[in-house]
Amino acid sequence: MARLEAPGVEQLLTRWMLRELEPISDADPAVLSKYILALLKKDEPLSSLRDNCTTELADFLEGETVGFVARLFAYIEKELPHQEVPEAAGGGG
Repeated sequence: MARLEAPGVEQLLTRWMLRELEPISDADPAVLSKYILALLKKDEPLSSLRDNCTTELADFLEGETVGFVARLFAYIEKELPHQEVPEAAGGGG
C-alpha cells in the first residue's frame, strides 16, 4: 500500500477522490475527501481501515458505499504506487 504520509501522495489521492465523490454524493467532495483521508491515516490493519471506511461512509454514500470503498482501496493498493507524485511544494490545489 502506498504510504499516505509520503510527499505528494495525499494530493494524488485527494484528486482521485474528488473525481469519484462528486457524482455519487450530495456532500461537499472536498470536505468528504478530507474526512476519508483522516480515516485512512489511522494506525490499523488494512482490513480494519476498509471496514471502518465502509461503516463511516455509509451515511454519505448510501448505496454507493461498498463500490466506492472497493475502488478507493484498489486505487491505493494498485494504482497509487505507480502514479507520478507531484513535488511537495507548498499549496496549489
